Amino acid sequence: MSYTLEERQRVYRTCRAIFSGDAALFRKPKKIKETLLHNRAPLKHVFQEFGEVKLADIVKQLLESRLFESDLRAKVEFPELFRTSPQQDAQREASEADAAKSIADCLGEIARFEEDEEIPEANDLEFLTRPLKDEVSITETAVVPTSLKSSIPSLYPSYVPYSTQHAILTTAQTVLEECCFDFASKTIPDALSERGWDCASAVELTKWARILHKELPQGLSGVTVQSALVSTHQLRHTAVHRLRTTARGISRLLESAVGLAEALNDVARAAQLEELMSELDGKIKAMEMSKNVLEDRAAARLEEIRRQREELDRQEKQLVFDMLTEDREYKDLVGKLLLASVKDIFEDRTDDGMGKEPEHVNGEVHVNSAKLSAADESEDDPDLSLQ
Repeated sequence: MSYTLEERQRVYRTCRAIFSGDAALFRKPKKIKETLLHNRAPLKHVFQEFGEVKLADIVKQLLESRLFESDLRAKVEFPELFRTSPQQDAQREASEADAAKSIADCLGEIARFEEDEEIPEANDLEFLTRPLKDEVSITETAVVPTSLKSSIPSLYPSYVPYSTQHAILTTAQTVLEECCFDFASKTIPDALSERGWDCASAVELTKWARILHKELPQGLSGVTVQSALVSTHQLRHTAVHRLRTTARGISRLLESAVGLAEALNDVARAAQLEELMSELDGKIKAMEMSKNVLEDRAAARLEEIRRQREELDRQEKQLVFDMLTEDREYKDLVGKLLLASVKDIFEDRTDDGMGKEPEHVNGEVHVNSAKLSAADESEDDPDLSLQ
């Protein structure tokens, strides 16, 4: 069965985050249906719109076309979904910059309060005491263009639920602590024994920079390892102090975690962290696509409402204008009718001989163009009859 572009586009946008990774390889109808039903709550709108059977069939077609596997194929099939305006891009970058600046300020304060006096002051490790906000690479001066101001609330920056953020960061922190412990167990086992550290949980992530710098033999304590360790301080502080950060902020923290695992030559854990970062980045793309579509749809609908409101305002003004015009015209009509009535009434009185003076022509009296005889005059005039 064939479906419209709009229907396929709607399902792709909604289900993109679900059918990613290994799920993008699903082809069997039963597995597709199970996946959809497992996510029925967040997909309730498309379930209501299409129904279970139709939705599963559309998803199956999209999977068979490999649209969930390849962004390139999806862009060719649904170019509108991937098209963003310069305003949206500027809005996203500005909101990310604002959020990053806020979190950097918080991290800087935390770093100053938690600064350990035993951190070495060697010149090559000067960056260890540098405020963490200096490590943020996002431009803090990004400004949203004035034209973006709208009645539509911005859906940016993108966030994941805090429980998800906390699970990701605490897991990454635990993995990195295991990386550091395993690395130290191989390179400086005596230092661990002296301190009684027999497991990865015994040492906080932020302490490893000082320990490794102090205990590692010359040559093993490279700036790369130290720099990678310091860059993960933000991850630890964000997780421990429950700081809310954006989805892209989480991705940057995972990137620093991957860098540390690679610096410590822990290939397996680096691969795990990189896979997690890739999953997160894929979900961010799907989330931002949805946000763009939702904002565009809301903007289009609001524009339609604005036009309707303008039309209603015009109709309202026209209604009042028509009412006043018709009332004025009717008033003028009544005035004309009354003037005609006045004219007719008083012309009728004149025709009946009321109000006209008698006319004397050659000794004869004329009233209303009628000649009166002497007898008529005498009848009308008592003085004449007495003569």
